Amino acid sequence: MNTLNVPRASVETPGAIEQARERIPTKGSPQSDNALFVEIEDTLKRDPRIVSKSTTANVHDGRVTLGGTVQSYSEKLAVCEAVRRMPGVASIDNCLVVELPFATRSTDAKVAADARAALKWEACLPDDAIQVLVEHGCVTLSGEVPWSFQRRLAERAIVPLMGITGIVNALRVSDRQIRMEVIAGIHAALRQAADIEADSIEVVVAESAVTLRGTVSSAAAKKFASDAVRSLDGVHTVRDEIRVSQETAGRTDKHR
Repeated sequence: MNTLNVPRASVETPGAIEQARERIPTKGSPQSDNALFVEIEDTLKRDPRIVSKSTTANVHDGRVTLGGTVQSYSEKLAVCEAVRRMPGVASIDNCLVVELPFATRSTDAKVAADARAALKWEACLPDDAIQVLVEHGCVTLSGEVPWSFQRRLAERAIVPLMGITGIVNALRVSDRQIRMEVIAGIHAALRQAADIEADSIEVVVAESAVTLRGTVSSAAAKKFASDAVRSLDGVHTVRDEIRVSQETAGRTDKHR
């Protein structure tokens, strides 16, 4: 396991982040972890968005744990984004803590007012569509929006605001939109698997919970459909009631 302390960046002009110059060894080996650690250290030093000097990273089997402190929520996201796009990163656990400098601190009431204004003018969302709650600088967004892109847009609109220490996006997407995205996702997944059974799957959506019903010819098709739905933004629960055809299952058993 490796730990790094990132010194304060000294970049004269912003520019593109330098990519890794050497191939990272086989994923999961101590050598690859060490190489990835070095690349993370180099990348964070060069990124002009990252100014905090107490950021740390632990690397084990390609899994990166980010720790230490940063000076803003947007900087916390910048560190995670810079690491996520690096080759060899299997997963990221973002444990960075936002410690706001005195000059950027604000009251919860002021943060809430600024967030509502940003949602209205930057995200173009109706005043009554989203509820904003702020506690110790952490903003919670709740309510329902018609489209999934609006859920993401609402969060992006408030990220740059001063005084924010965290964001909890609890916005729900309308059931109709989720159903459309679920059906499209299933069709795409099954087409990729050279399967044409998507039309045999029934999709029921209620309060962001998706129920899948129907019969498919293989366990692989069942898994493709279920995995496609679980990966969709706005889906909170998936009930997989898809059945595998007994005729197909019987033929499979005979060949074993």
